[in-house]
Amino acid sequence: MKALVSHDRDGRITRIVTAPPDAPPIHMAGRPGELVSEVELPEFSFDVSTPEGVEQMLKELRNYRVDFDRHAKLVAMRGES
Repeated sequence: MKALVSHDRDGRITRIVTAPPDAPPIHMAGRPGELVSEVELPEFSFDVSTPEGVEQMLKELRNYRVDFDRHAKLVAMRGES
């Protein structure tokens, strides 16, 4: 699933917007000092279409940042907080 994420220059995610695959294109404006990137979300072992699944996804994404060297992608954070 693709998502738009707002992040700082170090890749720390500040906001995320997702939509079902059949939805119209989504847009997000970054706040001052933030960048917005489209990323592919990792596969989750739970249903992200339920409120509980969304909460679990948000918890999981706390362990990721955006790597935007050439194309934005999520990468696991190692020892960062």
